[in-house]
Amino acid sequence: MQDKARILRWDRLGMIVTESINFNNEPLLAEFFRCYSKVPPEMHGTDQSVSDPMTEEAIAAGKALELADNIPLFKLEVPCNNGVPHYFITGSPRPIFYTPPGRATRGFQAYDISGATLVFLKDTWRIDLPSIPAEGSTYNDWPEHAVERQSGRPVAQQCMRASQAHYHTIPLRLHTPPLAT
Repeated sequence: MQDKARILRWDRLGMIVTESINFNNEPLLAEFFRCYSKVPPEMHGTDQSVSDPMTEEAIAAGKALELADNIPLFKLEVPCNNGVPHYFITGSPRPIFYTPPGRATRGFQAYDISGATLVFLKDTWRIDLPSIPAEGSTYNDWPEHAVERQSGRPVAQQCMRASQAHYHTIPLRLHTPPLAT
């Protein structure tokens, strides 16, 4: 066993395992790591839509989110249909795991940079079909129907299309355990 290895790949559906590779006799594993070391971070799977906020953004977001100064903050870029991305800042996401109804959508508090307000940011996006109205459209109809206890205005509801399925991967430098999937 000391001269064999396997490559494991995890995703949301499970794990893929390669056949056993005898790395002393087969150059395939060394060649894989040589090629892997030369590709840019986005080809490694690094989420390019997550970055560090600018200092002034971090100060405003930290204050709005009421976070201690030592909590790391992350700037999330969400592409929108109009071509202009929407930006949010969040600390360590801490969703509430209550999901009997619905599609098990999780979310967390975030700071909307453009609106300078706190918002509820979902970690997944809606199903984009003509027969299913967008959530934002439904929320916009609430005032005319006198719906009580509204959580606020929808933000970036027209962001993302079906062809842009997306989720954010927060780097592992968080102070809390990663989200369960």
